[in-house]
Amino acid sequence: MENLQELARTYRRILQLKTGPVAIRVLKTSEEIPVLLKKPESPIPSFCFGIMEAFKGKSILLGRSDVKCLMGLTALGFRKETSKSGKHKQGVQIGVFGNEEASQNYFSKGISLPAGQTQGVAMSPLEKAVMGVDVVLFRVNSEQAMWLFAANQYLTGERNDFSIGTGFQGVCGDVIVYPLLHKKVNMTVNGVGDRISAAMGKNELFVGVPASLIKKIASNLIEICQKPIFKVTHSPKGLQKIATWRNGPHH
Repeated sequence: MENLQELARTYRRILQLKTGPVAIRVLKTSEEIPVLLKKPESPIPSFCFGIMEAFKGKSILLGRSDVKCLMGLTALGFRKETSKSGKHKQGVQIGVFGNEEASQNYFSKGISLPAGQTQGVAMSPLEKAVMGVDVVLFRVNSEQAMWLFAANQYLTGERNDFSIGTGFQGVCGDVIVYPLLHKKVNMTVNGVGDRISAAMGKNELFVGVPASLIKKIASNLIEICQKPIFKVTHSPKGLQKIATWRNGPHH
């Protein structure tokens, strides 16, 4: 697979994706940004909102002044966290945490890019990623996620080790920053705020794949989709055959 268009087609065909994948590119302050993508006419609620626009086929460039979500701006390295942000009290008030100590513990284990080193985040359909790719996002159901994870461990057998939070920084932190920094696949169940502001579906998962793994996982998916286990799960009589395999040979 030599280009992004082919990669995008491969993922959509095998996983039967309705939208996406979406490419994310984090632009550092030291970079010169060419005028290739449009910025929103007015600030949008969150990075999640922008990502959902990218899943609809749009390409967008977001700077610090283009997004209202302070937690997203912090996670993606646009700003430094302040002690007066009130996020711990907010988390308790809306019911995500039972007390401020729990909120502090949650965020102490979170992940973010170095403050002040990011000047923009570009997001677009994978095949339109004219500014490069750092992380690729997938908007999937549990079965589609299963095949992505299977392809990730296909040649090594290593278990997928996820770092998952809920409620806050699920998308920006868990499936953008974590894969970018750790070069590992990660997932999120999406937070309450993400669902409200971006109108995400109730049964959706987001999976983030670092750019370094995107070709390998696609290649493994091509092999997997030719195997009996993939074919049988897509056939009407598949459940009966799978039950036979799991029970082992009969003598």
